[in-house]
Parts: sequence; C-alpha cells; structure tokens
Amino acid sequence: MSNVTEVKSYDEALGALKKGAQNVRVRTKYTGNEQSFQKFVDALAGNKTCKILDLWGNGIGDSGAIAIGKSLETNNSLTKLKLNWNLIGSEGGIAIGDALQHNFTLTSLNLWDNKIGASGAERLADALIVNTSLQELNLSYNKIGAEGANRIANALKINKSLQNLNLGGNSIGPEGASNIADALKINNSLQKLYLGSIANEVEMAVVPSALQDDIANRSPGTSGAEVGQVTYPFGPPFNDGEGVLYELNSFNPISSGFVKVSNSYRQVHSLYGNTAVLNPFRKS
Repeated sequence: MSNVTEVKSYDEALGALKKGAQNVRVRTKYTGNEQSFQKFVDALAGNKTCKILDLWGNGIGDSGAIAIGKSLETNNSLTKLKLNWNLIGSEGGIAIGDALQHNFTLTSLNLWDNKIGASGAERLADALIVNTSLQELNLSYNKIGAEGANRIANALKINKSLQNLNLGGNSIGPEGASNIADALKINNSLQKLYLGSIANEVEMAVVPSALQDDIANRSPGTSGAEVGQVTYPFGPPFNDGEGVLYELNSFNPISSGFVKVSNSYRQVHSLYGNTAVLNPFRKS
C-alpha cells in the first residue's frame, strides 16, 4: 500500500482524493466543518482510488456516519475504514449497517469506542448475513450488551467471510458469550475473537492440546509465565475441569460464557489455526 496522505481538513482530504491518494488519514474535527465534510464524502462515493480512509477521532457523530453510510453504498474502492472514537450512536451504526448490505468491497471496519448500542449492532449483524467481503470488524466499547451480541451470534452462524471480530468492553454477559460460543460450533471462518478488556488482552484459548495439562498444573500469578509460545503476563490460566477459565472483568463479565467460548474453540476449530483472544481468569 502507498504512503499515508495525512491532511488536516476535509478540503485537503477532497484534494487528496482528486490527486488519486490511496491511503488518506484525516485529522480534524467535524463540528464546524460539516459542509466541507459532506463535499468530501460525496466525492468518496464515486472515488476509484482510495483504499484506506482513517477518520479516527473526528467526532463525526450520527450525522457524519449517516453521510459515510450513503457514500459506502456506491463506493467500490475502499477496503479499510477507521471510524473509531467518533461519537457515533445507534442511528449512525444503523446507517453503516445498512450500507454494508450493499457494499461488497470493504474488508475492514473499525468502530471502536463509539456508542452504537444494541440497535446499531443488530443492523450490523443483519449486514453480516448478506455481506461477503468484510473480514475484520471491531465493535469494542460500543455498549451493545447481550442483545447486540446475540444478534451478531446469529449472524455468525451464516456469515462465511468474517475472520477477526472484536467485541471487547461491551458487557455482553453470560447470555451473549454463550450464544457466541454456540455460533462458533457452526461458523468456520472466524479466526480471531476478542472478548476481553483491550488493555489486558492475551492471545489464548486455543493452545496446542499437548500444553493443556501443563496449563492445568501451573500455579496462578507467575509474572510473565510462558506456555509453549503463548505468554501470559498475569500468570497462566486456571482449569476447572470443564475448560480453561478466563477473566471475569468489569468490561465483559461473562463468567461461564468464557468457558463455553473456550471449549467451543478447542472442540470445533483446529488448534493452531484459530485463536480466541481473551483474558486469563484469576481467582482472588
């Protein structure tokens, strides 16, 4: 991919599109620049060259996300879109979800740290049922709850393209986690699943079966403990006889749901080919 073209206004971003930029990073604020933003996204709708668009932290809100959604319905060049930390609520999430039912070019969508809620997640789930291009979806810290996770779980039973899913920090609860686990028994495309706190993620859950006894026999709390090629900064996980347990934290308190997700990955997916990224559970 070509070098990043970083601009500080939507007018500059529009100019970059006209010059054929393939990777555009916009660092400005939406508020007070709505008209120039609209001109930019209007041009994006028919653009043929831009592959990556990064609008991180622009604060586009629902109105900006709705405009982006309309652009995505006709755009066939973008493959990666970063909309993280943008004050996008349910209406914006619904608009993006609607767009993905028509867009079959985008492969990566980052909505980290917005507030699309359950309704936004539900519309994105509807898109996953028909969309065949999206491979990476980051919905962490979006207040989707169990309701949103359940709809996504249902979509995962049908979707055949998504490979990387981040649902961290959404308080999906035991119900949401269990439904995600059930979906994993059917889904054959997902390779990475993030459910824990982003700050403490550890690539886990699916480790070579030969290491399972080693994990079960280790004492918790050893700093930087290593099991094979997997490193656990907070010590190795516990095994309660049912499966490896994972951290019960304030962001995604899913308790037994973590066990179910872990077991589903081990039983259904190849041990080396799929990784669930969770948090090691620590008993106090």
